[in-house]
Amino acid sequence: MLVEIDGARILFDPVWARRASPSALAGPKRFHEPPLALDNLPPLDAILASHDHYDHLDRGVVRDLARSATQSRARFIVPLGVGAHLERWGVSPDRITELDWTESTTVGPLKVTATPARHFSGRGLNTKSRPKSACQLQRTLGGGRTNSGALSASYQREARARRCSMLPPDIFTG
Repeated sequence: MLVEIDGARILFDPVWARRASPSALAGPKRFHEPPLALDNLPPLDAILASHDHYDHLDRGVVRDLARSATQSRARFIVPLGVGAHLERWGVSPDRITELDWTESTTVGPLKVTATPARHFSGRGLNTKSRPKSACQLQRTLGGGRTNSGALSASYQREARARRCSMLPPDIFTG
């Protein structure tokens, strides 16, 4: 999902692959083509990933964005533990911001906070240390997977105070 708020452009959970899978032959298949070619994205301020599942974080897209001259200023903002994937895929460590639950950073005028989410994270069966899942909240926008039962009362109050919430529909079928 690509959004622009108060002049800040943010790409959420970047996936352009035909399948949300480590294999091009198996796994959930994309239901719709991406509405915009990756090369046609405008310059981004940030790329946010809520967690490291294949339907939220596409290795090929991350590699392409990390190498793109157009996206050379974009920061990757991810939950704690996901940055190691990005570094292996060619993202410079100085472009990665990892947030633990309740930690915040800014993107232009927007505050991004990683809030707890009860959602399995990891990219394989043998993942030794599980990265966290998080629902990133902006002053005016929230995204990512969450489960209201997993959020404390204070986070639920903060979430209700937002003016807008956007959760993308699943784009894969399988």
